[in-house]
Order: sequence, then C-alpha cells, then structure tokens
Amino acid sequence: MPFLLAVFVLAGVCTAWAEAEPVWIFECEHFGSGLYRFYVAREAIKVESLSSGVITLAKAPQWRVSCFNRSLKEEWTGSLPTLNPGSLAIAGKNIPLSVSDYTVVGEENLKGLRCKICRFADNTKVWTPVELKTSPQCAMLVSRFFNLPRSQFVLVRSFRTYAPAKVTEQSISKAQLRKSIPWLKFDLPRDNLAGHAALDLKRWWRAPYKAGDFEYPTGYKRVSDIKEILITREQRKDIEGLMDALSR
Repeated sequence: MPFLLAVFVLAGVCTAWAEAEPVWIFECEHFGSGLYRFYVAREAIKVESLSSGVITLAKAPQWRVSCFNRSLKEEWTGSLPTLNPGSLAIAGKNIPLSVSDYTVVGEENLKGLRCKICRFADNTKVWTPVELKTSPQCAMLVSRFFNLPRSQFVLVRSFRTYAPAKVTEQSISKAQLRKSIPWLKFDLPRDNLAGHAALDLKRWWRAPYKAGDFEYPTGYKRVSDIKEILITREQRKDIEGLMDALSR
C-alpha cells in the first residue's frame, strides 16, 4: 500500500511539472503549402495547417502519430517511422530515423528568438531555438513532416540551396499558377547562400500548457493513406484541373 501511494504521488508530481512548463508556439510558412502553427511541449507536439485546418499530433508515451481533419472527421494514424518525409509519400514504408550529420555555424536572434544555426551535409541551413527543451520525437515529427534533415532539435527555419530551374516552353508563369491554385505559395525569401526557404519563422510566443490541446481524436473514420488527409478534396480538384490543362 505505501508503494502504490508513492507511485500515485510521483505520477501527480510529474503531471504537475509538465503542466507548469509553457507550450512554445511557432508560426512558420512552408514553401508550397502555406502557414503552419507548431505547438511544442516537452512530451507532445501538434502541427496545424492554417490553410487546410489539418492537424498532426504525437505525444508520449507511445508517440502514436495522428493526422486528422476535423471538418471531415477523418484520421490517418501510424508510428513516427511510418510518417514519411514530406508526408506525401506512400504511408507504411519504414525510413531510417538516424540523426543527420551537421555543423553548428553560429547563432542569430530570429524575431526575438535566440536560435542556433546549423548546416547539414546537403548544404541545408537550419535554425533551432536554443532555450527549447523537448523530446527528440517532437523534432523528428517536424523533420519528417516537412522533408527536412533529420535533427534532434525542432527546426523553425530552413534554407535549402539548389541550382536554378531552366525555363522551358512548357513552363507556367507564377501568375498563372497563383490564379489556378491560390493556396499554393511561391514568394520566398533568400539568404546569403542564394537558397530558397523551405520553412520560415513568422512569429512565436509561449502559452500555458493545456492537456486538452494535445488530445487524440475519437470516433473518426480511419483512412489508410495520409495523402487523403493532407491534401483536401478541394486542393486535389485544383491540382487535377491544372494537370488536365497542362496535358492539352
């Protein structure tokens, strides 16, 4: 009996400790799919698309990933290893989870947030908050969701370098694409590497932890392919219409 009492007391202390820590909230723009809001706690993370409303959630102890659409009441669920980079590949294929090699190249105060700057072997440069203390699984979800280098820290900004695309007769102007698919984003900042921003921090703040903000949905229809959740029906129609126009 004293042992059980001690276990309950310890569990209560751990819960109170977790709830006393603030949630870090980062609003970032992702090239191609718009604004996202990350809610990062020590043992949980939620990524919300502000354009589609789709939410991706994972938390301790199981770290089951739930990607769901509240308006459609649909959900994809799986483990972190089956959350594929970019989130648009076929779900269910395991991908290595090892941390990518990187070099710390400096620090920067990014919109009032002290960040460490790292460069990876593929010449991708990333920014990660120095004071943010969270589980490596939170960092893994962000890296895999946005197809960024696998990091042990949550990334809030990323610049990726690549050769400029060649203009061909089949190229479509940005103006045409904006008109055809208004939710697709094309305006990107540049850094001194002449690279494009894959992810760019717009603002950040902290808020009190609320357990209800990290609850898995219940009663939703399960789907087997994460693309059914991440790309809304309206977005799919836009893309199909564009592909049809290109094929004429």
